[in-house]
Parts: sequence; structure tokens; C-alpha cells
Amino acid sequence: MALDALREKGVVVVFATGRAFRECITPLGRHLEGRHLIGAGGATIHDATGRLLDVRAVCPVATKACAESINAAGQVAHLLHDESHDDHHYSMIGTGTLDAATQWWIDSFQLLHRRHDVYPPECSPVIRVSAVAPEHEIAPIAQAIARSVPDAVTLRHWPALTASGIHSDAPHMLEIHAAGVHKWSAAQTLCARMGIDADDVVAFGDGPNDVEMLAGAGLGIVMDNGWEVAKSAADECAPHHGDDGFALMVERLLAGK
Repeated sequence: MALDALREKGVVVVFATGRAFRECITPLGRHLEGRHLIGAGGATIHDATGRLLDVRAVCPVATKACAESINAAGQVAHLLHDESHDDHHYSMIGTGTLDAATQWWIDSFQLLHRRHDVYPPECSPVIRVSAVAPEHEIAPIAQAIARSVPDAVTLRHWPALTASGIHSDAPHMLEIHAAGVHKWSAAQTLCARMGIDADDVVAFGDGPNDVEMLAGAGLGIVMDNGWEVAKSAADECAPHHGDDGFALMVERLLAGK
């Protein structure tokens, strides 16, 4: 496999994902061994054991403002915590019913969560605030948050992954991080920690939360099936992931072509 070939060549491989650490253990399996994980869209950096090396939490004032804006629109706010510090993964704020996509995700990864009708007086550090709802409901929430705490957060929304995959009528996920938090800012932190020049980084991506990483890396490679916004930030395009595009590009790079 491509990842095994990279390991044999001594190439440092770092996984960068929007998922939290626990949500990566099953899909990555043995490939995570001895490697680092940039998780939660750049809010955390873990080693392969799950030890938290760096975290960029949303400030409490902004967290509360975001949760209340989400609740005001009748939606449940999902507050993500890091399990190395907390005995639960999410605090769910609001009286509404969890949407089907969220419930499927919780069940699939056996995520522990607590429900609160309103924002609690005390809350563990939050590494991401999110909400899932139809796009026509998510967009106004994002606009309201951008107006209320414009300098405190970075936010974006796009179709959410559901049990049936991502499709045009899928609910949208709103993700809110601390200002300046994204995969590339975390990669820069890890590069400094490991003594790697950022210009030597080759980044692969396909989605909106890969844009900064694709643009910042020495070589940004987008998959052919990636979003147009990701393609506009990349230097090169790999074949479709369904056609082993990642493996083919790795093979080409290792051959020096």
C-alpha cells in the first residue's frame, strides 16, 4: 500500500482530518501507529497513543455565544471536548431532537455525550462548536455568529456525511473553531515541533477544510473528485480517489517524477 511504501522510505506521514481522535481509530487502524494526527479540523494534535500534544480551544465567551445563537434558531449545539481531558466527547446544548445524521455518527463511533437544555454554568474546554441542519437553516445561524463574535472564531459549513453518504440534499454541518484554527496552522505547529521546513510538506486534500493546507504546503495536491474550492488552492490534481489516485500520486512522487 502507498502508506506502507512511504513508511519504508522514511517519509513522515501525518493524518489531518475534521474528525476527533476517537473517530479516527477504526478507519485508520494500524496506519496510525507511530504517526501524528491533526484532528478536529486543526484544533488538536495527538500522537498515535492519543496523547494530546497541542490544542486550540474556542474561548468560553465565544463558545457560549455560538451555542446560544444555534439554540435561538431551534437547533442543538454540539460542543466537542477532547477525551484525554474529559469523560465524555460531546456536550449537546438545547432542547431539540438530535438530527438523524448526528445520531448515526454518535452510534457509529460510540461517542459519549451529555445533554443540557441550556448552556451550563461550567463547561469543559471546547475544541469545536457545531450544528447539523438543512442548509437554509444553517446559513442564517452562521451569519448571526459571524456578526456576534467576528474576531473570535473561524467558521464554515458544507453537506454533512450521513449513513447514505454525502448527497445534494444532505443536511449541512456548521463547524466553528477558534480564530485562525485550520489544518495548516496545526501542520505548521507540528513542523516546528519536528524540525521540518514547511516548504518540504506535501499535502493531499479534497474538501473545504483542506483549502489552507493545500495553499500553504510546499506542494498541494487535490483529488480529482475534490471540491472546486479545494482545486483552486492546490498546485496539482491527482486522479479520482476511486481510481487509486492517492497511491498513483505517491508512486510518482517516490519515483521522483
